[in-house]
Amino acid sequence: MSTPEEGGVRCLNCGHRVHDAYCGHCGQSLRNPLRSLRSLFGDLVDEWLGVDNRLLRTVRGLFWPPGETINDYLSGKRARHVPPLKLYLVISALFFLTLQIAGTDVETGVADGMAGQSVQEGERSSVAADDNVADDLAAVEGEGKQNDEVHVNIGLLRWLPEEWAGQAKAKLKAGAQKFVRLAKDDPDAALGALLQQMPVFLFLMMPFFALWLKILYIGSGRMYMEHLTVALYSHSAIFLLLWFGEMAKLLSAQVGIGAIGTVTTVLVWLAIPFGLLSTQKRVYGQGWWWTTFKFVVAGLGHLLLLATFLSMSVIASLLRF
Repeated sequence: MSTPEEGGVRCLNCGHRVHDAYCGHCGQSLRNPLRSLRSLFGDLVDEWLGVDNRLLRTVRGLFWPPGETINDYLSGKRARHVPPLKLYLVISALFFLTLQIAGTDVETGVADGMAGQSVQEGERSSVAADDNVADDLAAVEGEGKQNDEVHVNIGLLRWLPEEWAGQAKAKLKAGAQKFVRLAKDDPDAALGALLQQMPVFLFLMMPFFALWLKILYIGSGRMYMEHLTVALYSHSAIFLLLWFGEMAKLLSAQVGIGAIGTVTTVLVWLAIPFGLLSTQKRVYGQGWWWTTFKFVVAGLGHLLLLATFLSMSVIASLLRF
């Protein structure tokens, strides 16, 4: 399998003649990333996102027509789209990063200047001065309110050996008490710490939701991995819409027009069920009545899974306090 020696340029990696933008033998690009920062960072973006119009094409096909990206990928037209797992990881990371920034912006953007900061510092100083009293109150309230919750959570761990269950109970109780104290001083930080494991557990939920879709469409002839593809792409669309809503909230906070964030949030929460229903109809090809029934059942299963995995994420966060 010798390559032609005439025409083209020689690949610097393998030495074969190249007649296109990439070497047909080893796959290396002819573009030299060392010539400019643009080329260097362009390679990084291409490697991670596969941005050669694939990202825009993939995102567009998630929303209009709904489910087009999923149908293309399942039918074998994969080269034109970003793979479902990569897209999910990138968009979910973008959403949770924006959510964290939005929380910080809400916390720090209320004060217009030094006066607001001085008030905050004064309040924190007064809290610090009465630190012992606050700790005692937090401990008392933690004992009163958190014990029942800890017992409920431990009830889910009764299958563990007694020694492990006892250690988990002690850690959960200590974490709950720390959370109460932190919530009194900084509610935003407490909520962020409580939900810090959420991205991981939402990702772990995907295989179970795919299994639920497999059960609902058991006679469709689709394999489990196809349902997992549907789950990943669908949740990527959800995260992208939620990210858009958070960006609108940030914009409305910056320009001082709250209606922007409110209207966008309403539109986002209307678009999510409509888009998912339309996607389910397009991908599985059943009638509207049957699709609507299965959509409701799939939604109920999704809510149950969501509640379960979010509870697990809260427990994991308390164990890390």
